[in-house]
Amino acid sequence: MEPIFKRYGKTGVRLYFRADAAFAKPEVYLYLEEHSFLYAIRLPANDVLEREIKHLLKRPEGESSEKPIIRYHDFQYQAGSWDRPRRVVAKVEWHGEDYSPA
Repeated sequence: MEPIFKRYGKTGVRLYFRADAAFAKPEVYLYLEEHSFLYAIRLPANDVLEREIKHLLKRPEGESSEKPIIRYHDFQYQAGSWDRPRRVVAKVEWHGEDYSPA
């Protein structure tokens, strides 16, 4: 990430970083926050996160549409390896085949 920051950090352009769960590490968060990056990093699933979004995991009833049904929930979460809580945004998508009657 250092070469990216050096290349774009002084341009005045707002920097965004998006990554999969392989980048969900405390040192990555700290680096991004210290250098004022905005970021979205997928978190590995765990029991605490799943409990927090349990209400989103119930199959929608009576909602049929060609488009997926997308629901969001945001909350504060602190993993054991983090020095502080961070905002987490959960996104759950239900596609037609997931909720249409049999």
